[in-house]
Amino acid sequence: MKGKPMWFVYIGIVTALLKYLEQDWFRDLSWWQVLIPFGLAFAWWEVFEPMFGFDKKAHAKDEYEEGRKKRIKDSWKTKSRK
Repeated sequence: MKGKPMWFVYIGIVTALLKYLEQDWFRDLSWWQVLIPFGLAFAWWEVFEPMFGFDKKAHAKDEYEEGRKKRIKDSWKTKSRK
């Protein structure tokens, strides 16, 4: 779930840039409308992710991967000694 809210940030950057450059119909949008994707990304990271435990799942997965890499590294060390 780490990559999902990043789309909000990407969309926000593109819309803010197009608004700043006054391109097509983006010039008619208010800045509040342009900044909505940033608010959604913030809400996702600060409210929904902790509420549903996505941050803990990602942390547990990282710990698992770190332990896995350590076990692989240790197994190569013991094999090379023989």
